[in-house]
Amino acid sequence: MIRVFAPAGGPIDRWVGEAPRQPSAGERLVLVCAPGEVEARRAEYPDAAVVACLPLSPGDDRIAAGAFDHVAVRADAYATTQAGLYEALELAALEDRAARARGALRLTWLGSLGAPAPLHVGPVGRAYPLDEPMLIGRDAGCAVVLRTGAHSDQNTVARRHARVEFEPAGVRVRDLRSTNGTWVNGSRVNDRLIAPGAELAFACTFRFRLDGAAG
Repeated sequence: MIRVFAPAGGPIDRWVGEAPRQPSAGERLVLVCAPGEVEARRAEYPDAAVVACLPLSPGDDRIAAGAFDHVAVRADAYATTQAGLYEALELAALEDRAARARGALRLTWLGSLGAPAPLHVGPVGRAYPLDEPMLIGRDAGCAVVLRTGAHSDQNTVARRHARVEFEPAGVRVRDLRSTNGTWVNGSRVNDRLIAPGAELAFACTFRFRLDGAAG
């Protein structure tokens, strides 16, 4: 089941109407709403999965006005384009949420908020194993490549933006002096120990969750 909270006739409403329906074990409620409505809808439907969307027009490759006002929004997946919304709906509807806390430590890609998805990051829900120190940036040599265009002025992520690695005390995320910052659960950080379940955003926009069992 997909319940939509979006302006009738708007792009999100139209996109969800066109979204392929995926089979699932039992009924799953997926809320599709504007970022400012997420917390209210989550309180109203505490067991629902949530997809946060910004109402961009298809093909819009610019940062949406106001996108940076929503860096603290929490959701199961994020989408700003029709294709991204389909991926987010599938993840939210079919994911075994209990499995987030099992297995090896990994970063799970949740999608982008207010910008096109990077060229090489893969579909929403892709896991990046944290089995060695991980560099994140737009450089092709990074473990997670967040490049959105051929030239530096087409990207908000630095060449070597951040480093994530396991330590005995937890997982440490370090910003590598990037211009647009590294964020953990909505707060900008330079050097922070994090635990599974934390959400990371690079340049405010590209969002991941730390999954797995520590230790």
